[in-house]
Amino acid sequence: MLVRNGGSCRRAVLTCIYVAFLLRGLFYCIEQPMWEGYDEWAHFAYIQQIAKRGQLPARSGNVPDEIQRSLELAPLSHSAAEVVPSGVTHDAYWRLPESDRLRREVELRQLTPAYKLADASEKRVTQYEAQQPPLYYLLLTIPYLAVKHWSLPAQVLTLRVISLMIAGIALLLGYAIARQVAVTRSVAIWVAIMLASFSGVLIDVCRVGNDSLAITLSSAVILCSLRILKRDSGFVDWVVLGAVLAAALLTKAYTLAFVPLLLVLAAIQVARRRGSAREIVLGSFTAFLIAASTAGWWYWRSWAATGTLSGEQIDAAAKQFGFGGKLHAITNVQWLRVLDSAAMSHIWTGGWSFLVVRSWMYRVFELLAVAAAIGLAILAARMLVKMARRRTVGDTSARLAVVASAYLLACLGLAYYALVVFLVKGVSLALGWYLYSVIAAEIVLLASGFTGLVGLRRSASCLAAITLIALAFDLYTVHFVLTPYYTGLIHHGPSGSLMAFHVTDLRGIGFPEIGARLTLNESSIINPAALTLVWIGYLCATAGLLAYSVNWIVGVIRSGARNPSVSERIARIPRKGLDAPAVK
Repeated sequence: MLVRNGGSCRRAVLTCIYVAFLLRGLFYCIEQPMWEGYDEWAHFAYIQQIAKRGQLPARSGNVPDEIQRSLELAPLSHSAAEVVPSGVTHDAYWRLPESDRLRREVELRQLTPAYKLADASEKRVTQYEAQQPPLYYLLLTIPYLAVKHWSLPAQVLTLRVISLMIAGIALLLGYAIARQVAVTRSVAIWVAIMLASFSGVLIDVCRVGNDSLAITLSSAVILCSLRILKRDSGFVDWVVLGAVLAAALLTKAYTLAFVPLLLVLAAIQVARRRGSAREIVLGSFTAFLIAASTAGWWYWRSWAATGTLSGEQIDAAAKQFGFGGKLHAITNVQWLRVLDSAAMSHIWTGGWSFLVVRSWMYRVFELLAVAAAIGLAILAARMLVKMARRRTVGDTSARLAVVASAYLLACLGLAYYALVVFLVKGVSLALGWYLYSVIAAEIVLLASGFTGLVGLRRSASCLAAITLIALAFDLYTVHFVLTPYYTGLIHHGPSGSLMAFHVTDLRGIGFPEIGARLTLNESSIINPAALTLVWIGYLCATAGLLAYSVNWIVGVIRSGARNPSVSERIARIPRKGLDAPAVK
């Protein structure tokens, strides 16, 4: 009966994971103060500009008066407060008299799109996110128009929740990608679970910003690329891939890194002799032509305005160094520092306030990544040996190569960003959250690495253990870093480092006051009681993922290889039409 209904069991488990992702994300949407998301106010202003004027914003244009005033009223990160006149940081906000905070909250909730600044000559914040491709903003304009008469905090929360739901599709696509790769087919459910467990991803997608759509479309590009490798694939699959790639290009400029993936696909198909070389070249060229003709207008516009395809500010500033200057600078960049900053900001960064935790916590995840990389190298070596013997590219090798190529191309894009940052700013660093666009591919490679390191039977237990660590880390950062900071219980010290939270800090402030502070500047429907319900939902969802992981590990320990647990049997049910796993 279990095998017969295996597909239904998988769908039920996957649905539960998706709901857990939404419940956990909903809490993040509320807990993060308004404008705490990376560049969130600029992304929101982009949407508002389209809705009000029916045109894309200009890079040199000012944000609407309503947004400008909200930036002066709400607490901001240090980075945002530096460019906002009269901006108040989170640290300074909680030192204000309670009456002043209440006045600010009331005025913030009364702001409307018709608001006009009293002093027109006041220094204004420019719309720098006009550099972003328009697809996400055009899509979010529709729900914005439906809620434009609500209070500004309610509008922001609505768009945050919609962005979260869009990103949730990437969880389902990540599972589908893992099912396409033989070495991760039996542990595909863990790809979805791990994606739902990583707090850094939730911080990124639970805000108004185009990364949520970019993560989903990037995952869709990878999945469509894998479908090209199917035996019954044809010209239509190339057309679909081109259309999805075009949508990704119209969402985020860093998806330009996926354009060479078309060449990788064509080369693999030619090597596998899947169709004539002419048909393969025609298909890949058609995909490129669709993507270029659909999204090319935006990149031509960026090139005309900045002399760069991306249109990104730092990239445009680095144009003066030319190709030769960039090439020479490669040897001057301190790449180990770039790797370290990219890893830390990829694992966890506390919003636009750039909160961090103890360095050893990052090292735990980094060591796990190193272990997976070793396993991936071992797996790749085995596949190369098998390819040399058979003198052909196997299905497993081809699919894993596509996933790895997509991830490596994204890493190269991040390396280029680090290069231009070094040229313009003189520092060696990279923002690792940009790699969330390929988080599905990353987890598939992580699972493949542990398969190569410990084998198929034990890899799921390794992923379950990583999930436990990720969820424990999430509970810690939420309750001992984010919440204390956003409620004024802890702050940055004179050295700039964040003070540690201690239970004794709760003296003089009860849980009702914490709820009141977290719901400050929120939508009127989000009161402390509503926040408590959302928090309970977050805890239940997290507990469910923890219980599933613990049950898996306990089941493996008790039953051993002879009698796998129910969870294992569900995951091992083969998918019709796909080859059995080739690696044991």
